[in-house]
Amino acid sequence: MDELLKILQKETEELKSSIELIELLSDQYKSGKSLLLEHLIKKFVNVKVKMYQEHHNLPHVHINIGSDNHIASIAIDNQAILAGSIEKKYEKDVLNWIEKNKENLLIVWNNMQQGEVVDLTTLNKMTSDQAIA
Repeated sequence: MDELLKILQKETEELKSSIELIELLSDQYKSGKSLLLEHLIKKFVNVKVKMYQEHHNLPHVHINIGSDNHIASIAIDNQAILAGSIEKKYEKDVLNWIEKNKENLLIVWNNMQQGEVVDLTTLNKMTSDQAIA
């Protein structure tokens, strides 16, 4: 399970980077600021992937983006949005990330549903090269 969580942590960092880039580009367009300046500041967008021991519904993940908690619950099998919503600018990246990591996410889901304690906090921690602007 530790190796699987390391893989998911790396994949989650890639999702965060993708969402940060979307934010950088959309903020640069809105504000007219230099993209280079934005890169120097390194804006951090909080992205969290959560999963709970639940004995209902389909296997799914909870996604938080920014300061919003639980913006969406998304089915792992078919990436259907079960509850909430995701801004269009993030939707493709989030759904593709779930599809790409479906096998590992289902392993984690099944283990959690069988009562195994799985610490997913490593998926949601900032790495040392990330800073809040």
